[in-house]
Amino acid sequence: MRNILHILSYQYKNESGSEKLSRTRTNYLIDLILTTLFFSVVGTGLFMYFFMPSGIPRGGQLVYIGLTKATWIWIHSRAGILMATLTVVHLILHWKWIVCTTKNFFGKGKKNLVCEGSKVTDEIQQETCKSKIDKK
Repeated sequence: MRNILHILSYQYKNESGSEKLSRTRTNYLIDLILTTLFFSVVGTGLFMYFFMPSGIPRGGQLVYIGLTKATWIWIHSRAGILMATLTVVHLILHWKWIVCTTKNFFGKGKKNLVCEGSKVTDEIQQETCKSKIDKK
């Protein structure tokens, strides 16, 4: 799992020295691909449910919008597998945030934790409270 995290959050520089792939960009790309896959699965699923006859022998070789039933099923299942895989990667990348937020929600551990990216600290919360008190 750590190797996957390292690969996905790896930052490398291109010839001009600028960052080519940051953690934010990685998260954005994964979320964009997940959204696309989600709508692909929903679209193919709804199309197959409403417009294709059920059962293996019925309509197996018929063409629907240029694709056979087998091709529609193949696209639907592969998009679903990719979506499940990227969901696991997404959860791995956000695991620290998930743990911190869960602890805050259920009140376990330190009180008033602030979850930011991969940092979990209560110092920011304390500074915010001090600045509000100083303003009064």
